[in-house]
Amino acid sequence: MELQNYLTYRVIILSQMLNRDAAHYAAKNWNMSLPKYRALAVLGNYPHISLRELTDLTQMNKGQISRVVVELEKDGLLSRTPDQEDGRRLLLALSDKGQKLFNGSRKRSLLRQQEIMSVLEPEELRAFFASIDKLAEHMRMRLGER
Repeated sequence: MELQNYLTYRVIILSQMLNRDAAHYAAKNWNMSLPKYRALAVLGNYPHISLRELTDLTQMNKGQISRVVVELEKDGLLSRTPDQEDGRRLLLALSDKGQKLFNGSRKRSLLRQQEIMSVLEPEELRAFFASIDKLAEHMRMRLGER
């Protein structure tokens, strides 16, 4: 089989291009690295989560997400508070400054998403998302992540 016919190859290439575009966008608009902006966006959508949950939601490795959390905290964009139900666990949330940055970034992020998706017709987009969901579920099962 030709390399360009491998699903994994094509998805990785598309992912790399989307990541390069997102990295440029995050640096240009918010003076942030892509990993920092990704963590900020996840925390903006899922406040009060653990480091493990943030790791799972960003799909970054533990070392990278730990460094990103330290940087966000140093920048005053993130706070850590003890979990009231489990004192051993710390919960991460955006600080007021981080929430303000996240809220201000949403419109631009949405516009970027719309620009990227604009090349697909609505039915193509629905089919694409359905295919991604189906493949992701299959991979979770393969990896035993149910």
